[in-house]
Amino acid sequence: MPATLYKYFKVCMLFLIWALPVAYCFIAFLPMPNGIRIGLDPSWQYALSRASADQLIFGRDIVFTYGPIGYLTSGAVLDKNFFSIVSFRFLVYFVLFGLVWIKFLKLRTKLTKASLILSLLFPFIFSKLSSNTTNEILFIFIIILLFYDGIFIRYWSLGLAVFAGLCLSLKLNLGVTILGSLLLLLSEKLYSSLKHKKNISLIVFAIIDSLLVTNSVLFITLDKSYINSFMKLIICIILSGIFGLSTWWVTRQVISRKILLTLGEVINSNQVLTRILKPRITGWCVFYFVYCFCFILIIFYFNHPLIDYLRGALEISSGYSSAMSLVGSKLELIVGISEMFLIFALLILGSREYSVGLSLSIAFILWMTFKHGFVRQDGHIIGFISSTPLLVSICITKAKTLPTIKFSFLIHIYLLLIMLIYGFTSNPFGNQSFPQGTNRLADFAPERVAARVSGLINLNKLQDEVNAKSKAKLSKIKLPDSVIELVKSKEIDIIPWEISLVEANKLNWKPRPIFQSYSAYTAFLDHLNMKSLSKKPREYIFYNFESIDGRYPFFDEPETFFYLFCNYRIADKFSEFINMPGLSKLMLLAKLNSSQCSTGTLAKKTSLPWNTSQSIEVGDGQVVRADVDFKYSFFGKIYKTLFRVPPINIVVIDVNGVKSEYRIVPDNAKNGIIISHLPKNPDDALSFFKGQFPVPVKSFSFSISNSLLYKGDIDVSLTSYPVAEILR
Repeated sequence: MPATLYKYFKVCMLFLIWALPVAYCFIAFLPMPNGIRIGLDPSWQYALSRASADQLIFGRDIVFTYGPIGYLTSGAVLDKNFFSIVSFRFLVYFVLFGLVWIKFLKLRTKLTKASLILSLLFPFIFSKLSSNTTNEILFIFIIILLFYDGIFIRYWSLGLAVFAGLCLSLKLNLGVTILGSLLLLLSEKLYSSLKHKKNISLIVFAIIDSLLVTNSVLFITLDKSYINSFMKLIICIILSGIFGLSTWWVTRQVISRKILLTLGEVINSNQVLTRILKPRITGWCVFYFVYCFCFILIIFYFNHPLIDYLRGALEISSGYSSAMSLVGSKLELIVGISEMFLIFALLILGSREYSVGLSLSIAFILWMTFKHGFVRQDGHIIGFISSTPLLVSICITKAKTLPTIKFSFLIHIYLLLIMLIYGFTSNPFGNQSFPQGTNRLADFAPERVAARVSGLINLNKLQDEVNAKSKAKLSKIKLPDSVIELVKSKEIDIIPWEISLVEANKLNWKPRPIFQSYSAYTAFLDHLNMKSLSKKPREYIFYNFESIDGRYPFFDEPETFFYLFCNYRIADKFSEFINMPGLSKLMLLAKLNSSQCSTGTLAKKTSLPWNTSQSIEVGDGQVVRADVDFKYSFFGKIYKTLFRVPPINIVVIDVNGVKSEYRIVPDNAKNGIIISHLPKNPDDALSFFKGQFPVPVKSFSFSISNSLLYKGDIDVSLTSYPVAEILR
């Protein structure tokens, strides 16, 4: 065999040796679309897609941490959005793969290449990353940081700001993580050239352009004429980028310079102003003013709900640390903290070798993923565990001295070992959310890989398969024909969360803004729901007596629930439970002609110490509400921001001496929880909505594992409400 032919054959064989496994893994990890299922999480995933399909306005009609295009990453697949979701998720996957491949070719040493590949391979194998497009997008941003070298900083700020704005429209937490990381990345450039005031524009660009993209997404998704959602997304990014560049250029080159000359003449003619202001600084102030003015004009001229969307999503995020906190294994928390502090130590050690801005950016991502993972210490921690190796791989590629490089590799090995434990161990570190581990090795089976290839080649066939699975799942919550006949075409809502009922039975769903009760965990959010329900009352409401995390169902949205209690009762034609294979103990509530609750009378106002009982008196035909005001201490506010607040429990004793303990939501309790009558099970709740009150409560008290997080005593106001005979 000739030498040249042998060399060519050898190169081809070497290419096949590594290319075939890479291609196999690439196909095995392809993100496949999910159909409509039943349950708590599948229901909000369906609601995201349904809200977008129905052109509901995010921030007004719908308030959630996911934005108007959030269904692209986490929504359930509907006929209308199938190709949009598949296209977007495949695009994110391809971009991530492409960026990793480009960076892989640029790395010089085999060890740094191995660290990068393992940082991606382990999460995909052991943490089901490919089923979470949101994590993939965060990984794309981290990979982009690997390319950062400080050159063309203004274009970096604009490009990453557009990316951050897109992420704000997908999910608030993701957008805040990327935007905050971007601002810290730019902070070093700002600090190093502080004498040049024009560099402040980097921060202005990052914030304004991010919000601009978010506003553009809201603007385009409000268009009632149907355009492919994926094309809308591309259009909004292009328009936002053009606006950002053109506004900067026109303002900087034309407007501010002309005004600068005029202001300069005024300033120079006045000695006092000359001492206070300099023409150059004044010119840049004019630039900031004009740029921000253009942005504000766009928002308010079109009257789009950007402010509403951001406020609502921030309300949900701010209440998450207390309402949704879930305390898990201490050993697991220690492991997570050890990972975080080891990376912090690495950032400090290598602070002279890579930029301060990059170090701060990595630290911010680390803290955000840690908080998101360990506030609710269940499966959420996988997002943190899977991102840490990739963050360390940035340090490995930027490190210059041997001690820093060695330390980086040691930490990287430790992080990969932790992920291996999660991949192959049931209940890792005592976390009961992982009864079967989290590995995805079964996806490497040839038949599954072949199915993915088939779906990729024939998308219509894939859509039919997804629809068939959805239909099979939804058949388990098919309502009786008599119920469907009664509520057909009537406006309905569903409490607390099984929104999948809408698709299974083709119901006329008019959602509350916070469409799942457990998420209305601030007074503001609860009031939004009550206002929606009272201004446009639904004719029927499907209700289940259930909640999460040991909460009491009546406490999830107290003001809304009190309105529900006063204005709805069990439908006459269906006075018993509606039971289905996938959902039991379902009640159908019908709207009354008028409220059956009279004006309340303040019965008592007191300050209640922790673990101290407060007795109540309940008259015949009355219910008592308790407005409970838990006030955070200064330490508590900091602790809540940085980490989580342990659950608050309420202990109630009824007149028969039966003691019960429930979790209460602290940030909406001031809206007035019903405290006098607390049904203990669905059967009691059914009687309650028929007007047959259970045994009244005699006393209650509050307890928490760390009372230092709150100010002294708890303010409690008890108000009594007479109830009409129809409900008794």
